[in-house]
Amino acid sequence: MKKFWTIIITNAICMLLASCSHSEGQTEENVQTEKSEPSVQSSTTNLSSSGTSADITVGDQTFHVISLHEDIMEYAAAVEKNASVDKKEVYREKVVRPLRKQVAETDAHIYDNYYSFLSPNTNITKLKDNAQKLADDEDRILRLVEEAVIDSAEQMPGIDKTIIILPVNPDEYFIIDKMGGVAGVALSQDTFVARIDPSFTDEGLKHLIAHEYHHTLQTEKRAEAASTLMEAFVMEGKADAFASVVYPDYSAPWTEPLSEKASEKVFDKLRKEGNDFDYKLYMEFLSGNSSSGITHWTNYRLGYQITQSYLQNNPEVSVEEWTGIVPKEIILGSEFKGVFEELESSKD
Repeated sequence: MKKFWTIIITNAICMLLASCSHSEGQTEENVQTEKSEPSVQSSTTNLSSSGTSADITVGDQTFHVISLHEDIMEYAAAVEKNASVDKKEVYREKVVRPLRKQVAETDAHIYDNYYSFLSPNTNITKLKDNAQKLADDEDRILRLVEEAVIDSAEQMPGIDKTIIILPVNPDEYFIIDKMGGVAGVALSQDTFVARIDPSFTDEGLKHLIAHEYHHTLQTEKRAEAASTLMEAFVMEGKADAFASVVYPDYSAPWTEPLSEKASEKVFDKLRKEGNDFDYKLYMEFLSGNSSSGITHWTNYRLGYQITQSYLQNNPEVSVEEWTGIVPKEIILGSEFKGVFEELESSKD
């Protein structure tokens, strides 16, 4: 159940929120396997890098950072040199296989359907240009990632993590125009991806790192099980709530509260179509549906509201404690308990 829901929900987010439209290669063979001077009590940090990888140590926790900018540039250069080559095969050779090797070396784990966001892009010239810009900006990116993992681990440490950084495909306009040039997906309890466009901001990248880090903590604590849509919403709400604890001054547009009218439209739709997890309906809440009055990011926004309601009702619960609470218990401890129980009782 744990692995199933992580795959379904994070890939849903990746495919639509991040405009991932590539589905080819999902049968690929399995993987074997903010502060300039941060103040962290009882912790030290060391950043050492070699080539396109770096290790960040925070206390007893190590964050392995793998940047794919140079690999992407090699892929783009090979395709530019010979337009008749099989792009998928070149991408596997230049990007996917080297990544597998690096991931294996960190003893991390990634699911075998990760190829949906690791796919060749047809806008080769722009992709290469963006990858070059990010490679040139590598020191800044690593500094921001370091600050973000220090700030996040200070709130709640976990097991060692691997962070994969790669350029956003240049035709993914939603990420670039609406999300500040960053998007992510958690792959397991110890691995997550951060995709970056050169237009990213410092605050946006750090918030993303905190958000995806918390997804890995939820999986690590076996607290991400969700059999209903509302529970799936809360998985994202918990991650955003954690990122808001880490960076309270950053306001992501997908955490803006729904109006009472908009919330009622959501519940009316759930009453009509059911609260059981349905991939198509989840995607509708993610992308929005003007005909039914559902705005995009509804799942994020409602999930955040539910989580914040729980935290207001239970101020004594620590970050580590509520991270380890499954979404259903978060809902039952919030002001949304009644509507959830109504939806559940309607199935009888």
